[in-house]
Amino acid sequence: MEAREDDVMLVAYPKCGFNWTSGVLRKIIAEATGIKIESEMPPLIELYGPDVVKVLDEMPSPWLLGTHLLPDNIPKSFNAKKTKDLSDGVRQISTFFGFSLTEAQVQKIAERSTFT
Repeated sequence: MEAREDDVMLVAYPKCGFNWTSGVLRKIIAEATGIKIESEMPPLIELYGPDVVKVLDEMPSPWLLGTHLLPDNIPKSFNAKKTKDLSDGVRQISTFFGFSLTEAQVQKIAERSTFT
């Protein structure tokens, strides 16, 4: 499976709001692209078989994919195309919750939260 430029990958621990977040993402994608995602839940890539990958390759972009895998186990094409710097987001979230983080702490959290 190869990632596409406009794919959305939701990576989360089990039992942490995965289904709720995927529902929100599904609505955002439908509103932005006009393409309604038929599935109620994004397919979990750890459950894919060869037949599912073939069907998925024929589906139009963007894909909404989900996983509970650790970042090291996610297909490498997602690493290459979807790496983002999360430093600003970490700062904003920590400030919102009243935490004062040093720049080193922000970078450490951002590094552990990305696919790189």
